[in-house]
Amino acid sequence: MKKSENKELRLLSAEALAGKAADLRATVAQMKFDGYKGKEKNVKKMRDTRHELARVLTILTENAKKPN
Repeated sequence: MKKSENKELRLLSAEALAGKAADLRATVAQMKFDGYKGKEKNVKKMRDTRHELARVLTILTENAKKPN
């Protein structure tokens, strides 16, 4: 992920970030399920999705700790 994409994530509202996190969690779960069944072959895509989820959750936590 490029730094510009990180900046774009930081501009999103908390609700938008929470929605994105939910979507990414569902995607990771589906990829795991497909991996167990032998359908998912692209392990790098799964890794990148997990990292994206971690970025979103980190930004959510930072925003929650920020004094208003």
